[in-house]
Amino acid sequence: MSPGTWSTVPVRWRALRAPLVCLVGASAFVGWAVDRGAAIRVNPDVKLQAAPLVGQWDWAPTWRIVPALMIAIGVIVWTGRGRKERPSGVILFTVGLLASAWTVALAWSQGTAVMIDPVTHPTEYWAQLPKLPPAGRMLHVWSDPLWMRNQPVHLKGHPPGYVLLLKVLGHLGLNSPWAVATLSWVAAGSAAVAVTMCVHIVAPGRSWRVVAPFAVLAPYAVWMGTSADAVFAGVGAGSVVAVLAALRATSMRRSAVWSTVSGLGLGASLFLSYGTVTFGLVPAAIILALPGVAWRRRMSVGLLAGAGVVAVVSAFAWSGFWWFDGLETTRLFYWKGSAKFRPWGYFFVANLAVIAIASGPAVVAALGHQRRNATPASRVWLMPAAAAVAMLVADVSQLSKGETERIWLPFFVFLVPLVTGFGDDMRRRRLWLCFQAATALVLQTALLSKW
Repeated sequence: MSPGTWSTVPVRWRALRAPLVCLVGASAFVGWAVDRGAAIRVNPDVKLQAAPLVGQWDWAPTWRIVPALMIAIGVIVWTGRGRKERPSGVILFTVGLLASAWTVALAWSQGTAVMIDPVTHPTEYWAQLPKLPPAGRMLHVWSDPLWMRNQPVHLKGHPPGYVLLLKVLGHLGLNSPWAVATLSWVAAGSAAVAVTMCVHIVAPGRSWRVVAPFAVLAPYAVWMGTSADAVFAGVGAGSVVAVLAALRATSMRRSAVWSTVSGLGLGASLFLSYGTVTFGLVPAAIILALPGVAWRRRMSVGLLAGAGVVAVVSAFAWSGFWWFDGLETTRLFYWKGSAKFRPWGYFFVANLAVIAIASGPAVVAALGHQRRNATPASRVWLMPAAAAVAMLVADVSQLSKGETERIWLPFFVFLVPLVTGFGDDMRRRRLWLCFQAATALVLQTALLSKW
């Protein structure tokens, strides 16, 4: 080995040291959560046989995982191939298509019937539609504890927005379980496109091309197909794109339109899941801290987006459903259910382990690459930082004791931009893509989950 080669060893070690520390720390969290979870799940009322995750461990490899494996290989090989620059629209369309296909392939690996079981299960939204009153009457009784006590757990734990969406689909003739499942799969692809677009707007250049394949091969896709929370993630991500478009718009008219769209989207998110109230920290942080935006623009975007949110809340209130009453009813039933058997001290830490599992080793390792990349791409830190704070707030609230691999899907999407820290090192990016895909494939094969 030449002297020049020896001189590069310390440099390479310094480059790897921080990512390795992040991975070791995350592994410690995961190991503790699994080990401690083995003692907690002895109580059947906890209902977490794979604590800290929902489901149970059942290693059952099957040939059905092959399509997902082929998609992963294709994405890894495709990454960085070709010197000719393709139009951004083509790449974004490809990202959405591949992300949806990846989600569908993972879900299909456990069987066709399993793909729609999260839709047809008696405790889920679609299965309850024939039993629910018309929309007007439903909104008036949704926050009534006497009426809600006879409803399944998912209806007790959510606002009526998603059920209203399913009712609309039914009126359009799309009332089959496959149509509802397709909604989740399309939303999974839309979320991948949205986060890629966010990076494109925040850090113009090639950073978004770094993020694109990681947005496709995300381990959290295991819980997106089929899950209503995939729809929640898609709506939330789209709303953040609208906020960024408003801040970067070239005219006040366009800014006003995008601001209103973002507000309506964020308002709609509030009526899809109560947990998305903390998601508002992501667009709020962007409005307040995105570099290079005049304060007049920030104020106009914030006010118009806020007006959009108020408009949605007011529309629901006028129709008979007051969001705060619904939240209080949900809290009432939450503390009467499994939550009272789940120790918060465990889940406060275990939820952090779930973040590492669902985000994947690449996102964890990317934390250690950020300092060495003092470029415009470092602006994307704003989104993951806001998402992390939002999850911490949700964690401290004690209203997220378990099932966060599904509930926090809207937040996981915005941790992906951390991979911009890998820069233009193609070998490094492909290596971490392999780890991301392997994590998802192992989870899908080993974890028998109801989502």
